[in-house]
Amino acid sequence: MNQNNENYRNRNHQRKRQKSAKSKGNDKNKAKKNNGELAEILFKNALGELCKKNIISGFYYPRKGGEIDGLGIDFLIYLRSSGLVWCPQIKSGSSDKSSNRLRNRHLKKHPLIRDVFIIKRGEVIENIKRRIIRRINEAIQKTKSL
Repeated sequence: MNQNNENYRNRNHQRKRQKSAKSKGNDKNKAKKNNGELAEILFKNALGELCKKNIISGFYYPRKGGEIDGLGIDFLIYLRSSGLVWCPQIKSGSSDKSSNRLRNRHLKKHPLIRDVFIIKRGEVIENIKRRIIRRINEAIQKTKSL
């Protein structure tokens, strides 16, 4: 009887550990989703400030799960000086290694949307705005050389 009791306790303990591991995995997925949403909110706030300063004409933030989002586009940004539209995919990453992995995964799924903008955890909005302006200028220069 003691042996059966011991086996029951061991099996029960293993089940609890498995449940705990599953819930931790769900927490990680929620955290990744929250990081992605936070990155998009930071990007959206930076764009709002750039609109107020007349650096960009405006932007459109498509509905999640909609047609534009399904194409791998997170924002449509209307560039003031050229009449062009910049369509980046926003990702959140913690290191250069994860950034490259995110970029490669995105490009496999959406090869036509080549501009992946990665926001690192803890990045301040001023730095994000500077990077957006730099990327916009690079996009305009590329179109001029075509």
